[in-house]
Amino acid sequence: MNIAIISSSYHPYYRGGGEYSVKALAEKLEAFGHDVAIITAFHTDQRDTVENIPVYRIKHPNFYWSYTSDQQPAYRRLAWHIREGYNISVKKPLQQLLKELKPEVVHIRNVEDFSPYACKVAHDLNIPVVVTLNSYTWLCPRATMFRNGKNCQPQCLDCKVITYPKKIASQYVSAVVGVSQFMIDRHVQYGYFPQARQQVIYTSMESKPAPLPVIKNKNKTFGYIGRIHPSKGVDTVIQSFIAANDDNIHQLQIAGTGPDDYMQYCHSLAQGRSDIVFLGKMDIDQFYPAVDVVIINSLWHEPFPRVLIEAYAYGRPVIAANTGGTPEMITEKTGYIVDTQQAGQLENAIRHFMDMSDQTIQQMQEDIRLFLQNNVKDEAAMYTMLYRSLQ
Repeated sequence: MNIAIISSSYHPYYRGGGEYSVKALAEKLEAFGHDVAIITAFHTDQRDTVENIPVYRIKHPNFYWSYTSDQQPAYRRLAWHIREGYNISVKKPLQQLLKELKPEVVHIRNVEDFSPYACKVAHDLNIPVVVTLNSYTWLCPRATMFRNGKNCQPQCLDCKVITYPKKIASQYVSAVVGVSQFMIDRHVQYGYFPQARQQVIYTSMESKPAPLPVIKNKNKTFGYIGRIHPSKGVDTVIQSFIAANDDNIHQLQIAGTGPDDYMQYCHSLAQGRSDIVFLGKMDIDQFYPAVDVVIINSLWHEPFPRVLIEAYAYGRPVIAANTGGTPEMITEKTGYIVDTQQAGQLENAIRHFMDMSDQTIQQMQEDIRLFLQNNVKDEAAMYTMLYRSLQ
């Protein structure tokens, strides 16, 4: 098949797990024998090739490229979001490119910069449109539905007004894919994608040949990897670990970076603690084999954390918050779910794993590999079947 994937940014421009997922999917589809083209935003028009996949970089049709949003003042970001809702400026460049590429399906992974109006452009050319929901950008300008330390429920009035044009554009979508059922339910709840076929496709990764833990006199290494941000509850992870590590024989490794003020706060919580190590940015192939248990303590309703599937790929059990789509892929054999609203639950979960024998953790690792094999289907294969069903 001839497939065009639209993403607001593409290699080498990464802002989070979503961009890595786009690249991984594109390469898997290409390996399946499909003709894949990436359409992405940039400062100027440019064409290049990444891992044998043609990449068409279009000059962004808004006030700035969303990849640089952190550098923009508040008033400019607001103007950007208002224009983004239904930006007809995208029509000419995108229409010309789609006519040139002649894709059989347009898959929108990250709609920012191209605006949901891109759905209408493809629809008017009689090209089926698939949209993957891996953020709340259709519902919330911040793409998080998280404000002042709380999850937004219901949708805020200002978000509802600003994103209303996106709701109108969602009628042109042929199929909507959620990275979790939670994501589909949340959008359908507000009347989005009324004509679209619905399907859940979880992010997939192949199992890694990570070594099993060795007998270590019961000392465990816990790990957190990702953005160090208040919405991720990293401060609570540190405080809960300190409270649980009475005999000081266990270790917590924290990989990632974040806002300077929050980083300083987290470092202050761990001041003088030799059992807590900040690693900075770290390659996952180095991080996961070095830890026994992975902690995911997102306070916001994360659509589906890539960290979860990465941990499973390396056979690592997880302690995860009961927020967003995360609980959908956790069983008693693969991890432990904690309620972020209940004080002490995370501490108790950490204690639970501290007391667990190495043999039990080894068994969980084997159960995780089996769970991954039986419950997480190959992402590229699932999308291929969906694409073909729209022809």
